[in-house]
Amino acid sequence: MRENTVVRKIKRICTCSKGGSHIWTVVIMLSIVIIFAGVLEVAQIISLASGVRKDTQLVIDSFVTKTGQQIFSSISNGDDYVDDLDEAAFYQLFESELGLEDSGGLYYHSPSGVDVFIISDLNVDFAVADSVKLKMSYTLQIPVRAFNKNVTDIEIPMTLRADYYLK
Repeated sequence: MRENTVVRKIKRICTCSKGGSHIWTVVIMLSIVIIFAGVLEVAQIISLASGVRKDTQLVIDSFVTKTGQQIFSSISNGDDYVDDLDEAAFYQLFESELGLEDSGGLYYHSPSGVDVFIISDLNVDFAVADSVKLKMSYTLQIPVRAFNKNVTDIEIPMTLRADYYLK
């Protein structure tokens, strides 16, 4: 079976008995290491975004379920319920569960002084009718670092929702 021409060329360069083969071997190895580091960085960003999404969905689900149960309990006891939801309690739960610090509309997660992620453009819509509904959209900003410097921020828009039906 014939080997791929690129692999053959790399083998020929790396096994050359002249002194130039060492330089090309180092160049090829550095290229492989850089590609591997880039793949690991992308995997880390995907994992972080997925974790933040799951944690946020957990907060939304628990708040909607708790509020729906309170409304249902109030109705079953013969009391009327109020159509307003406690937005301040939701934001407090959101900040505490995700370990965020509010800074004028931006929510930072920086446990060691370095920003791990930032949540911006937060928009939360509450609705109570036959069900308790909550829709949350935000932009997750994950800083990409190289040599302890922020190279760029990757922005990932996210939209989550939760419903609790009172029937």
